[in-house]
Amino acid sequence: MNFDQTFGNVFKRLRTSNGYSQEDFHTAVTDRYIRMLEKGKASPTLATVDKLAKILGIDPVAMMLLCEVEAAAEIEGVEAVLERIANQVRLFGGFPKPQD
Repeated sequence: MNFDQTFGNVFKRLRTSNGYSQEDFHTAVTDRYIRMLEKGKASPTLATVDKLAKILGIDPVAMMLLCEVEAAAEIEGVEAVLERIANQVRLFGGFPKPQD
């Protein structure tokens, strides 16, 4: 599954589980664009992800993290994905690794 398909699945799951209709996002994007996103036929910009996440009440980084978890969880497992990303944030952000 490619990123667009994964994002579409995650977005649709967040939208429906929180009781939003496609029309509830009209202030951010068109209904047609939402349908394309959910089918994996559109690739959202960072600005679009930010707008959609704000309407859903989720941090856009958490939304992207959910995409990575969905894409890699079957191979790595959820905990391994989260640990890998936490290590990357520490490494590239210059944060020390916590002591065990």
